[in-house]
Amino acid sequence: MGGYGSGTWTRYSTHGTTSQCLRLSVSRLYRRGYLAENRMLYSLSWYTDDELTGSVSAISDANGVRLIYSTREHGEDSKQFAYTVPVVWTPCNFGGKRPWFLCPRCNARVGVLYCRSRFLCRKCHNLRYKSQRQCILGRTIARMAKLESRIGVNGNSLARPKYMRQKTYWRLIEMLTLADEQFDQAFSRKFSTYFDL
Repeated sequence: MGGYGSGTWTRYSTHGTTSQCLRLSVSRLYRRGYLAENRMLYSLSWYTDDELTGSVSAISDANGVRLIYSTREHGEDSKQFAYTVPVVWTPCNFGGKRPWFLCPRCNARVGVLYCRSRFLCRKCHNLRYKSQRQCILGRTIARMAKLESRIGVNGNSLARPKYMRQKTYWRLIEMLTLADEQFDQAFSRKFSTYFDL
């Protein structure tokens, strides 16, 4: 009933998602002090459920971050990669500066690169966000869950968290109410033919 994905609130797509790839964030490298010039060789690792899913050796210099790693496609021999991802800096409004990667293929300024054999931007890999593969019901449910976690919904209790300003709390309550109405409308549209709503 309802076709493909009706039980999981997802839509079929031929595009991969960003959550299926290794993710390299320039802001994370900056916070950890890895973007200092002439930094010695360091290692970056990715884990899923405490299991190593990927690792890269890197060296930062004045030109950017040099990545050194190997990958293996299904049944093929491993391929070695060594290339530099340029890093540029832009001034912030209140002082300081912010780093950005330049995509090695299209030269776009981005904060995150994704790896499918090479680290490139999301558009070059033709990736979608996980939420883009959800139908409107799935997106609405995810938005409601996110709002409820911010408010701190406990069962049916909507007590304002101590740290939260009252104005913020009521704004989140309003957003949650609107999302609930959107869910009801989307549910009615999707299932009205089955339940004669």
